[in-house]
Amino acid sequence: VWLYKKKSSVAPVPAPATSAPVTSATSVSSRSLQAEDKILRNQSLTDADVSGLSLNELRILRNVHFARYGRKYERPGLGDYFSTRPWYQPRDDFNENMLNDLDKANIKVVQAAEDRTIAAQSRNWDTFWTMLREAADRKDRATMTKLMPSDFSFNCCDSYDENKNGDTRDEAFRFWAKPEINGWAALNRALANGVVDSTLWRNPENKHQQKVAPAAANRSGYSDWIAEFELRDDGRWYFVSFVVPESDG
Repeated sequence: VWLYKKKSSVAPVPAPATSAPVTSATSVSSRSLQAEDKILRNQSLTDADVSGLSLNELRILRNVHFARYGRKYERPGLGDYFSTRPWYQPRDDFNENMLNDLDKANIKVVQAAEDRTIAAQSRNWDTFWTMLREAADRKDRATMTKLMPSDFSFNCCDSYDENKNGDTRDEAFRFWAKPEINGWAALNRALANGVVDSTLWRNPENKHQQKVAPAAANRSGYSDWIAEFELRDDGRWYFVSFVVPESDG
């Protein structure tokens, strides 16, 4: 666990919390619909087709390549969007092998646009926070992965990197999905209750700017889930850990 208690007799003063509305995935721009039409017509996407689209729109376009072959999606979620599209026909026998080379090439174009958008927006705390809130609400693992470092810390077991792939994010998602953990709900609850500069819980050797959620995490005796965020050397904010602090006893 990365959390350390900083001894101080001075009560921490909460920084202003930035609240982010959690939006629906069903509203898209005309440019996004035009790109969707190109996909369905088996045409190549270009950077110009996807430049300037929102992360929500890019996520939908990436998944159009799967939905067109009948992949099923949950509701609430992407299923809310695709259920409104007249071409969408979910099927039980969907297989990712149905995608052709053009689909795979177009997905790379969309993913590159997602990477550029996330990298740019992660340099500003407010836009990073908005991205994180929306991605957590949607359980959008693809976006969340890009907002988290590969050495993400979470409460789990003695061996965090169970599959030894050098990346703990996949284990974190599996851990959160366990019914007895209900990690996604815990994360959204923590994020909904404000974010503050980290003063009480932090590694004293870490010189990076850090924030925690919920705001109550800075109070002595707090023992529930804590989300930590860090501005790293590359100039980007990251969601670096989501843990329950170890008790002093």
